[in-house]
Amino acid sequence: MADWTSDSNKQLLARQLGRRLREARIDSELLLDQVAGLTGSSQQHISDCERGRRLPSIPLLVSLADAYQVLLVDLLVGVYPFGSATRPRRLPSKPPDGRAT
Repeated sequence: MADWTSDSNKQLLARQLGRRLREARIDSELLLDQVAGLTGSSQQHISDCERGRRLPSIPLLVSLADAYQVLLVDLLVGVYPFGSATRPRRLPSKPPDGRAT
């Protein structure tokens, strides 16, 4: 498992998320100033997030998803490690220690 606290991994995550945020904004046909107005953030801050210079906060991600009219999870598609997660085929009937579920 990767160490997401290391500077190099934080930078990788910021770049990948930034690319995804820019794609979502362009797909929504919105300009930076429009997004800034919809989210209450500055154009510079949105731009810094899109360029991978800053990681957006969770409240900003929620506001961006709302502005782009997508689900929050849609902003994380393709962003490692979130975009590569898989769900189990089925949940085990009970935990290995025998507790009831």
